[in-house]
Amino acid sequence: MKKRIFKLMMLVIAIVFTYNCSVTKETKQEIALPVVASKSDLLKSKLGLTDKELEKVVKNDSVTNQVLLSLKDSLSSKKIRKHLDPFIAGTYNTKQTCVLLKLQTRFKNKSLSLLKNKDSVKLPRFNSMEGIDNYLKMTDSLIAKSFNRKADSIKKDSTKQQKKQ
Repeated sequence: MKKRIFKLMMLVIAIVFTYNCSVTKETKQEIALPVVASKSDLLKSKLGLTDKELEKVVKNDSVTNQVLLSLKDSLSSKKIRKHLDPFIAGTYNTKQTCVLLKLQTRFKNKSLSLLKNKDSVKLPRFNSMEGIDNYLKMTDSLIAKSFNRKADSIKKDSTKQQKKQ
């Protein structure tokens, strides 16, 4: 009796497990195909890419995802194309393109580009967005300190003038 119940339970578990695996496989395949097609259609329609340009962008997942994030954050297609065209031409690599798109998404009203001349050696270099954030915080604090010093000196000057009168 116990063997029959055990065999019956094993049969039920095997059927349920098989059914669940086949359902998840079907849903993954159904979901994955339309999403990939819609990404390329979205890129082609929003950015006006040719088939060759689209193929080069879609081959690189990092760039594709960053472009889609930029579009999602309502960055204009002109600014995206400005940074995407050098990538397509082979002037920018994946890292440069992704960083520029991230920066352009963050600072939408600014015009950003890479400097590729001898003077750019003196400029700070960043490996991540955290490095840029730390640099901006540091420069903001330095600027705030210099403004506070000027404000303090102006207050001292105005109090000296009041005492003289």
